[in-house]
Amino acid sequence: MSIRVEEKAGLGNHQPNLASEKPHDNIDNDVVFTEKIDKDEEAAQDEIEIEENSPIPMVAAVVSNKDDPTLPIITFRFWVLSTLFTIMGASLSQFYFFRQNGPGYSILFVQLASWSLGKLMARWLPERQFNLFGWRFSFNPGPFNVKEHVIIAPLWLIVFYDISTWNTSSVESLSDIYSLAASTGGTSAYATDILTIQDLFYGQRIGPLGGIMLLITSQSLGYALAGICQKYLVRPAAMVSIPAPLNPLDSHLLSTHLFASLPQIWPSNLVSVSLYNTLHGNESATRKQFRYFLIAFGAMFVWQFFPTFIAPILSSLAVLCWIGPNNPTLNKLGAAANGLGMLDFSLDWNAISTFGPMYTPFWAQMNYFAGIIFQVWILIPILYFNNVWNAKTFPIASTKSFDKFGHTYNQTRIINPQTGALDQDIYDKYSPVSLSISFATAYFFSLAAYASTITHVGLFYGREIWNRFMASRSEENDDIHTKLMRIYPEVPNWWYGRSSA
Repeated sequence: MSIRVEEKAGLGNHQPNLASEKPHDNIDNDVVFTEKIDKDEEAAQDEIEIEENSPIPMVAAVVSNKDDPTLPIITFRFWVLSTLFTIMGASLSQFYFFRQNGPGYSILFVQLASWSLGKLMARWLPERQFNLFGWRFSFNPGPFNVKEHVIIAPLWLIVFYDISTWNTSSVESLSDIYSLAASTGGTSAYATDILTIQDLFYGQRIGPLGGIMLLITSQSLGYALAGICQKYLVRPAAMVSIPAPLNPLDSHLLSTHLFASLPQIWPSNLVSVSLYNTLHGNESATRKQFRYFLIAFGAMFVWQFFPTFIAPILSSLAVLCWIGPNNPTLNKLGAAANGLGMLDFSLDWNAISTFGPMYTPFWAQMNYFAGIIFQVWILIPILYFNNVWNAKTFPIASTKSFDKFGHTYNQTRIINPQTGALDQDIYDKYSPVSLSISFATAYFFSLAAYASTITHVGLFYGREIWNRFMASRSEENDDIHTKLMRIYPEVPNWWYGRSSA
């Protein structure tokens, strides 16, 4: 909490004008002096402006502590733009889901495009009021505001929080919107893997209705679980600064806490908050930031044509392959496509930005690179060139499954066509399933990350997590953002419970 004291001219000069007092007045001079001091102190107290802010410095610097609950949110512009970008994102994401190096559906594109289209709709749409069975609405309720913008293109990899509790001031709520509007179509549902694998590899189809139900139920289960837990893990101020591990699913990270711990609010969320502030802030106050953004955006837009179309070689500068183009060992170590990519540099921003270098803390980047160097530069070459698990029989880097002869595994040979189940006798005669050494180590670190994360957090932060959890159950000192959200109605927990049923 920061306190700013503003004094008017002359305020604070508590010395009374004793010369104006008559010496023979019946009023005691000491009493007059005391009364004037009291009045001056009361006036000074009225001039004290108390500004409560987030206790986390990076949040306080970026996120506003004010909110306007009168701004319209669920507007005609929201429905049109969110539907457009959701359909576009779902189609493109699913189309490129089956490509090895398909481009991603960038949420930054949605943020910028929806902002431009929203501004145009606010300028061109009619402002006439319509009355439909007592429900009054307008195609253009006013200027395109930040709340409309955020729920059209919410942040990317975040946990769910009820949209009715969102406000412009809360980074917790802003960064907790999940699967709303355009980001719903940003990535393919995990259950898509089940449907495609069953169809492509085993010839089993559950039909359109079964596929749709599988997708809805799997998505709703996570949605409901996050909604139930948000009361204890997201909303309480005591839970905001719990040290959170890095992504435990990243196969390159040997330890999720190699150097330090990170607050629950990940810096990537603040990048989007800053962008929204720039786009919707006061033009005179944000003119410098907006000019810098346009320059950077234009430069990246022009440059991206070079590694994408003009000179694709800029996407992968494999130094080891240049040194020995006919050397199989150097090709295995240095190639990006079928090798380990050692000393392989890229001038493609799509490759450079994969781990968020502009906002990821330095210690976290060092953690990431340390894991890559240990796994890719040290461990995998040692295992491969020493032929551990017959590693030389298979490619050094591949995500395919192989038989004992090094050929792509034919899974249809081991499936009983009548029952669709595994035929153990044929499997024993054919071959066990084998993986490349890089894929095997990736599986190892992915599974080890779960156990190591739980163990590490339990040993180092178990007591703190428990204390914060207990404090969150009876918390009275909510932060400013939680206080601002109290005016918005909560979604009942039984809604989430029904979603998971």
